[in-house]
Amino acid sequence: MADTSDVQLAYAIDANPTAALGSGIAWQLLNFVSEDIDPDVETAQSKVIRPDASLKEVRRMAERSTGTLAMELSRDAEFDALLAISLRGSWVSNQLKAGVAKSLIVVEERTMEGSSAFYNRFRGCLLNGFTLNATTDGMVDVTFPVLGLQTEDATAITTTATYVQPGTTPVLAGVDFTGLTDSGLTAQLDVGSVSFDMTNNGRQDAKLGSKTPRSVSWGKRVTTITAELFFASNEALQRFKADPVRAVSFGFKTPDATSQINFNWGRCRATNYGKPIPGENQTIMVQIEFTATYDPTSATDFNITRVA
Repeated sequence: MADTSDVQLAYAIDANPTAALGSGIAWQLLNFVSEDIDPDVETAQSKVIRPDASLKEVRRMAERSTGTLAMELSRDAEFDALLAISLRGSWVSNQLKAGVAKSLIVVEERTMEGSSAFYNRFRGCLLNGFTLNATTDGMVDVTFPVLGLQTEDATAITTTATYVQPGTTPVLAGVDFTGLTDSGLTAQLDVGSVSFDMTNNGRQDAKLGSKTPRSVSWGKRVTTITAELFFASNEALQRFKADPVRAVSFGFKTPDATSQINFNWGRCRATNYGKPIPGENQTIMVQIEFTATYDPTSATDFNITRVA
């Protein structure tokens, strides 16, 4: 019986997703929490009216791959590479600026049944964003949504393939949080949780005469940041009402404090505010939501910096 502990996940750049995979691929293995990338089909039902009240036909119209790849935040090199693909940029002097570069990957999932290996390969995958969630009681969770062209299956590795082992740096947790900076507030409040959701608004482009999409495409990048703050005064509400442009950033350090990663948005607008009173015996928290826009100073809407 197959067990999840026997699953191996790897990826490589997919420069030509409509051609057969070549030889000598250096697959990068991943430290992952879960994944649900699977074939995704779209069907259509006939509208023919029948005297026996039955359905005349069901046809398959589209075949593609979709799902998510869940990981825990770390300073592993392969994680930095996935960030660059998702943000459509490249690391320069320990800074990654979101941009417009286009990179597709192939994700390989190996499942073992006894001594037999079965491979699913998801071709032409676009990383359709990047979400992060940090709370006080766990690791920093990260998810990459995936949009792919098609699924291939096999019972052997690709010709002369090699597999690069994943990194071994510690995963980062809520306790490694270094603080939230919000230029819209004079007093920085203590944080209960923080998250963001960046989407590339990707799509799978269908064409007539083919079940497989013609391509996968990127759209407008939109990032929403959400912070849950301990209530200390009405300043957060007052600044929300004033609607200033604000810079927002937060980061995490490694347990040994020798390395750090920071997420930065140079120009944001607060788009939601809430101070729910959930019931008795509850700490009052303020919830603020920001939406990032293009910042001419940093020449991007989203950038990530790393230290050491």
